[in-house]
Amino acid sequence: MPDTLTDLWATAVWLDSLQLPLHQSAVESLLSTPAASPHAPIKAETVIADQIAIEDEFRRAATQANGEPVTIGDLCCQVHLLGPGYSVGLAYGTGDWMGWCVLGSRGTPAESSSGMLSLHDPRAGCAGVDVPGSPWGRPLTIKAQAGIAVLFPGWLGYSITPVEPCHRLLLLTITVNPLPAERQP
Repeated sequence: MPDTLTDLWATAVWLDSLQLPLHQSAVESLLSTPAASPHAPIKAETVIADQIAIEDEFRRAATQANGEPVTIGDLCCQVHLLGPGYSVGLAYGTGDWMGWCVLGSRGTPAESSSGMLSLHDPRAGCAGVDVPGSPWGRPLTIKAQAGIAVLFPGWLGYSITPVEPCHRLLLLTITVNPLPAERQP
Protein backbone atom coordinates (compact mmCIF):
# COMPACT_ATOMS: atom_id res chain seq x y z
CA MET A 1 0.00 0.00 0.00
CA PRO A 2 1.47 3.41 -0.96
CA ASP A 3 2.25 5.78 1.89
CA THR A 4 1.33 8.90 -0.10
CA LEU A 5 -1.97 10.15 -1.44
CA THR A 6 -2.01 11.56 -4.95
CA ASP A 7 -4.61 14.25 -5.63
CA LEU A 8 -6.01 13.43 -9.08
CA TRP A 9 -8.97 15.79 -8.77
CA ALA A 10 -7.23 19.12 -8.28
CA THR A 11 -8.78 21.97 -10.25
CA ALA A 12 -7.13 25.37 -9.98
CA VAL A 13 -9.70 28.12 -9.43
CA TRP A 14 -8.55 31.57 -8.37
CA LEU A 15 -11.07 33.81 -6.57
CA ASP A 16 -10.32 37.27 -5.21
CA SER A 17 -11.49 40.86 -5.06
CA LEU A 18 -9.85 43.32 -7.46
CA GLN A 19 -9.81 47.11 -7.66
CA LEU A 20 -9.18 47.63 -11.35
CA PRO A 21 -8.30 50.93 -13.10
CA LEU A 22 -11.63 52.04 -14.60
CA HIS A 23 -13.22 55.17 -16.05
CA GLN A 24 -15.68 55.37 -13.15
CA SER A 25 -17.91 58.00 -14.79
CA ALA A 26 -18.38 55.70 -17.81
CA VAL A 27 -19.19 52.75 -15.51
CA GLU A 28 -21.83 54.81 -13.66
CA SER A 29 -23.30 56.14 -16.92
CA LEU A 30 -23.62 52.65 -18.44
CA LEU A 31 -25.20 51.19 -15.29
CA SER A 32 -27.73 54.03 -14.98
CA THR A 33 -28.88 53.98 -18.62
CA PRO A 34 -32.12 51.98 -19.13
CA ALA A 35 -31.48 48.59 -20.72
CA ALA A 36 -32.40 48.30 -24.39
CA SER A 37 -31.61 44.58 -24.35
CA PRO A 38 -30.50 41.96 -21.77
CA HIS A 39 -26.94 41.96 -23.17
CA ALA A 40 -24.84 44.69 -24.75
CA PRO A 41 -21.15 44.38 -25.65
CA ILE A 42 -19.19 47.50 -24.66
CA LYS A 43 -15.87 48.63 -26.13
CA ALA A 44 -13.30 47.76 -23.45
CA GLU A 45 -11.52 51.12 -23.71
CA THR A 46 -14.80 52.85 -22.79
CA VAL A 47 -14.55 51.62 -19.19
CA ILE A 48 -11.01 50.27 -18.76
CA ALA A 49 -8.49 52.98 -17.91
CA ASP A 50 -5.40 50.74 -18.09
CA GLN A 51 -5.84 47.46 -19.97
CA ILE A 52 -2.20 46.46 -19.41
CA ALA A 53 -2.69 46.64 -15.62
CA ILE A 54 -5.78 44.43 -15.91
CA GLU A 55 -3.92 41.93 -18.10
CA ASP A 56 -1.08 41.88 -15.55
CA GLU A 57 -3.57 41.13 -12.73
CA PHE A 58 -4.98 38.15 -14.62
CA ARG A 59 -1.49 36.91 -15.59
CA ARG A 60 -0.59 37.00 -11.89
CA ALA A 61 -3.84 35.18 -11.08
CA ALA A 62 -3.14 32.46 -13.68
CA THR A 63 0.31 31.86 -12.19
CA GLN A 64 -1.11 31.80 -8.66
CA ALA A 65 -3.97 29.42 -9.61
CA ASN A 66 -1.65 27.13 -11.55
CA GLY A 67 0.95 26.98 -8.77
CA GLU A 68 3.76 27.76 -11.21
CA PRO A 69 4.49 30.45 -13.80
CA VAL A 70 2.18 30.45 -16.80
CA THR A 71 3.56 31.71 -20.10
CA ILE A 72 0.61 33.56 -21.63
CA GLY A 73 0.46 34.26 -25.33
CA ASP A 74 -2.99 35.67 -26.02
CA LEU A 75 -5.22 37.46 -23.53
CA CYS A 76 -8.56 38.84 -24.77
CA CYS A 77 -10.62 41.29 -22.66
CA GLN A 78 -14.30 41.97 -23.36
CA VAL A 79 -16.82 44.08 -21.44
CA HIS A 80 -20.52 43.25 -21.27
CA LEU A 81 -23.49 45.16 -19.88
CA LEU A 82 -25.95 42.61 -18.49
CA GLY A 83 -29.54 43.62 -17.91
CA PRO A 84 -32.83 42.10 -16.77
CA GLY A 85 -33.43 38.58 -18.04
CA TYR A 86 -29.87 37.87 -19.18
CA SER A 87 -28.66 34.37 -18.37
CA VAL A 88 -26.32 31.68 -19.69
CA GLY A 89 -27.18 28.00 -19.56
CA LEU A 90 -24.30 25.56 -19.37
CA ALA A 91 -21.42 26.80 -21.54
CA TYR A 92 -17.67 26.25 -21.86
CA GLY A 93 -14.80 28.67 -22.38
CA THR A 94 -12.81 29.08 -25.55
CA GLY A 95 -9.41 29.49 -23.91
CA ASP A 96 -7.17 27.55 -21.57
CA TRP A 97 -8.26 29.92 -18.78
CA MET A 98 -11.37 32.06 -18.44
CA GLY A 99 -11.67 35.11 -16.23
CA TRP A 100 -14.68 36.96 -14.93
CA CYS A 101 -14.76 40.23 -13.00
CA VAL A 102 -17.77 42.33 -12.01
CA LEU A 103 -16.76 45.93 -12.77
CA GLY A 104 -19.96 47.44 -11.39
CA SER A 105 -23.45 46.64 -10.22
CA ARG A 106 -26.66 48.70 -9.96
CA GLY A 107 -29.87 47.84 -8.16
CA THR A 108 -30.77 45.60 -5.26
CA PRO A 109 -32.05 42.24 -6.45
CA ALA A 110 -34.57 40.38 -4.30
CA GLU A 111 -32.56 37.17 -4.75
CA SER A 112 -28.83 37.05 -4.05
CA SER A 113 -28.48 34.66 -7.00
CA SER A 114 -29.20 37.38 -9.62
CA GLY A 115 -26.39 37.24 -12.21
CA MET A 116 -24.47 34.65 -10.18
CA LEU A 117 -21.71 32.62 -11.88
CA SER A 118 -21.66 28.86 -11.26
CA LEU A 119 -18.74 26.64 -12.24
CA HIS A 120 -19.47 23.00 -13.05
CA ASP A 121 -17.00 20.10 -13.24
CA PRO A 122 -17.85 18.03 -16.36
CA ARG A 123 -15.66 15.02 -15.49
CA ALA A 124 -17.43 11.68 -15.44
CA GLY A 125 -18.37 10.54 -11.97
CA CYS A 126 -18.07 13.95 -10.34
CA ALA A 127 -21.70 14.01 -9.28
CA GLY A 128 -21.38 10.56 -7.70
CA VAL A 129 -18.39 11.11 -5.43
CA ASP A 130 -17.77 13.04 -2.27
CA VAL A 131 -14.46 14.81 -2.79
CA PRO A 132 -13.41 17.69 -0.53
CA GLY A 133 -13.43 21.09 -2.16
CA SER A 134 -15.34 22.51 -5.08
CA PRO A 135 -16.54 22.28 -7.81
CA TRP A 136 -16.32 18.47 -7.69
CA GLY A 137 -19.83 17.11 -8.04
CA ARG A 138 -21.49 20.39 -7.16
CA PRO A 139 -21.24 23.88 -8.60
CA LEU A 140 -18.95 26.50 -7.17
CA THR A 141 -21.11 29.64 -7.04
CA ILE A 142 -19.84 33.22 -7.09
CA LYS A 143 -22.18 36.11 -6.28
CA ALA A 144 -22.23 39.01 -8.74
CA GLN A 145 -20.87 41.84 -6.61
CA ALA A 146 -18.62 44.68 -7.73
CA GLY A 147 -14.93 43.84 -7.58
CA ILE A 148 -15.26 40.06 -7.37
CA ALA A 149 -12.98 38.23 -9.82
CA VAL A 150 -12.50 34.57 -10.70
CA LEU A 151 -10.12 32.74 -13.03
CA PHE A 152 -10.83 29.13 -13.91
CA PRO A 153 -9.74 26.50 -16.46
CA GLY A 154 -11.63 26.83 -19.74
CA TRP A 155 -12.71 23.18 -19.62
CA LEU A 156 -14.91 23.82 -16.57
CA GLY A 157 -18.53 24.43 -17.48
CA TYR A 158 -20.13 27.66 -16.35
CA SER A 159 -23.58 29.20 -16.15
CA ILE A 160 -25.00 32.58 -15.16
CA THR A 161 -28.33 32.77 -13.35
CA PRO A 162 -30.93 35.19 -14.75
CA VAL A 163 -30.38 38.85 -13.93
CA GLU A 164 -33.40 40.23 -12.07
CA PRO A 165 -35.48 43.15 -13.43
CA CYS A 166 -34.03 45.69 -10.97
CA HIS A 167 -30.41 44.55 -11.41
CA ARG A 168 -27.69 45.55 -13.92
CA LEU A 169 -24.11 44.33 -14.13
CA LEU A 170 -21.01 45.47 -15.96
CA LEU A 171 -18.89 42.38 -16.52
CA LEU A 172 -15.33 41.94 -17.77
CA THR A 173 -14.54 38.58 -19.34
CA ILE A 174 -11.00 37.40 -20.04
CA THR A 175 -9.91 34.57 -22.30
CA VAL A 176 -6.33 33.44 -21.68
CA ASN A 177 -4.42 31.22 -24.10
CA PRO A 178 -0.87 29.96 -23.62
CA LEU A 179 2.05 31.02 -25.71
CA PRO A 180 2.47 28.50 -28.57
CA ALA A 181 5.30 26.01 -27.93
CA GLU A 182 7.37 27.34 -30.84
CA ARG A 183 7.37 30.84 -29.27
CA GLN A 184 8.03 29.84 -25.65
CA PRO A 185 11.38 30.86 -24.13
